[in-house]
Amino acid sequence: MIIIYILVQKLDDKTKREWELHVSNKELPTLQQLYTFLEHRCNALESVSTKPKTNEQKQFSDRKMSHSYVSVKLTCEVCKGSHTVSQCNTFKQLSNDERYKIVKDNKLH
Repeated sequence: MIIIYILVQKLDDKTKREWELHVSNKELPTLQQLYTFLEHRCNALESVSTKPKTNEQKQFSDRKMSHSYVSVKLTCEVCKGSHTVSQCNTFKQLSNDERYKIVKDNKLH
């Protein structure tokens, strides 16, 4: 019984709902009943998914996918090093007023 509960919890919501409608409220379901239900459910889903695509679906699936990658080189506004201002040791050693002026002047806020 516990294995059935664990397996049913792994199902998608729609299949889980179908299973609940399938089982009788009077008797506890058996593992064989779950196995048979899942086999029939898989067969039904496979037969539905093999239908030919509509023109709109074909056009969408024929589109090419592309990916873009951006490389960003970090430059510190304080010492011109290859790090951000928040990682800059020179910036960290400045007074609060000096830091504020740098942030404001360089629009880093």
